[in-house]
Amino acid sequence: MQNRLFQAGGTAYRAYERVMVIAEIGTGHNGSLDKAKELVDAAQEAGADAAKFQIVYADEILHPDTGFVTLPGGPVRLYDRFRSLEVSPDFYEAIADYCRQNGLIFLASPFGLKSLAELDRLDPAAIKIASPELNHFPLLQAASRLSRPLILSSGVSTLADIERALDATADAQARILLHCVTSYPAPEEEYNLAVLESLSAIFGIPVGVSDHSLDPVLVPLLAVASGAAAIEKHICLSKSDPGLDDPVALEPESFARMTRAVRE
Repeated sequence: MQNRLFQAGGTAYRAYERVMVIAEIGTGHNGSLDKAKELVDAAQEAGADAAKFQIVYADEILHPDTGFVTLPGGPVRLYDRFRSLEVSPDFYEAIADYCRQNGLIFLASPFGLKSLAELDRLDPAAIKIASPELNHFPLLQAASRLSRPLILSSGVSTLADIERALDATADAQARILLHCVTSYPAPEEEYNLAVLESLSAIFGIPVGVSDHSLDPVLVPLLAVASGAAAIEKHICLSKSDPGLDDPVALEPESFARMTRAVRE
């Protein structure tokens, strides 16, 4: 594998040399700025390079009649759950500033053109395209025209899907492709991390892993050994918290353990 680099936030990340560790906070703040700051603090103390959020507008993500999801408190209408995660642009402006004050790269995922425009105004070091949006070509093309680095996840995608997405983002400043298994949690044995070398060779860009498995170190370490230049993993304050992704996230101590192992 050629040792391709991905640059974001003034730092060059490269397989076998400097791996970018992304703490995926997502919507785990549940609309609380104080909790969002606590999660940023936890990510910084755990040694992450970046803290990543999701700019949620329910209408950009799913249809109002999508149905129900079973949460610890019982069945919840999924559209209403996403509506409850919507916050004002001021929220993300405050949290982007807080990330930078604490030496972390601020990242976020948009899910449509409205959230992309709001994210661009925050001057992110890179834009993360989540797996479900890898075929959202208006979003991909608009993000590419911003001439910012793009991080693209590839869950539930074929090689042809990835090729079309990369064609649509050809104008991006830089790109990295994250191999992803879209299960929550994702079984470690399904990751097939040997594919990283093939993905990098086929598409000529650096690669990494977006990891939804429960083990703190197994997938991240095998990914690093297989040429990953970035590792993304969810972080939470407690697995018992009510965030959508908290049950598959790492608590701060486990996230720090992962980061130390990756650095070593």
